[in-house]
Amino acid sequence: MSVDPNALRVARRVAREAMANGAEAVVLTGSHAIGRATAHSDIDLIAIVRQDPGAGWQGYSSRSGFLVSADCRTPVRVRAAFRDPAKAVNYVPGWRDAVILADPSGIAARLQAEA
Repeated sequence: MSVDPNALRVARRVAREAMANGAEAVVLTGSHAIGRATAHSDIDLIAIVRQDPGAGWQGYSSRSGFLVSADCRTPVRVRAAFRDPAKAVNYVPGWRDAVILADPSGIAARLQAEA
């Protein structure tokens, strides 16, 4: 499995911006993370934050020809999703396959191991 280098470059740029704005870690998930992206696939990013910015917060932007979907989650919310049968079906495999883009404190690696 291989990540499109152009998509990875965009994902890393957005990850740097998220880290500069207070994120603790950023991971790439979805089709780009598992090397199955098509020309119409978005770049799915999850930023791990200390405080919940509100349920369902999500942002979309267009970057260098890619649609980027950025979602903020606290570690508590990620762990809760791992235990919720309705969410775990997507969260657990998504985190297992995630590409960690920034993780200075190791929180994303710990969440990935828990998945």
